[in-house]
Amino acid sequence: MKRTIIEIDEAACTGCGLCAQACHEGAIAIIDGKAKLIRDDYCDGLGNCLPVCPVDAIRFIEREAAAYDEEAVKKAKLERLTEEAVRGVQAAKKPGDTITKFDLYTADLSGRPDSAAKRAAFLEKLRFPAHMSANALLDALNLLYTREEFLALFEDGT
Repeated sequence: MKRTIIEIDEAACTGCGLCAQACHEGAIAIIDGKAKLIRDDYCDGLGNCLPVCPVDAIRFIEREAAAYDEEAVKKAKLERLTEEAVRGVQAAKKPGDTITKFDLYTADLSGRPDSAAKRAAFLEKLRFPAHMSANALLDALNLLYTREEFLALFEDGT
């Protein structure tokens, strides 16, 4: 479909990144020191990036381009936020703050006759896949929680 979309003059671009920060849809990224429109379907054509460019390297054009896909943009934003949250938890962890198999055992989530049922209830509470193994659960918990946060989940009556 023919529509209004941005075009970036790579020769004029200084790679400052202001346009990428201004683009709420994530359509622009800095690649090899230059701003690039990475997904036509992420560009809504509103041009939040235009006024922030200090060298006027961005303009509107009419061309064949994929339609703006709001659902794809929302999904990509959620993925970025999830990645940022995981990085934040990992950055906050200190030595000794890792959840261990022994922690799963003492929480009755692994290694006991009724562990599978208790693990299933715990997985449901966290909205994790229902048939996650103890090892997969341990990996996921260590990505998302500190040991202290994990233990607090059981203080809440789990």
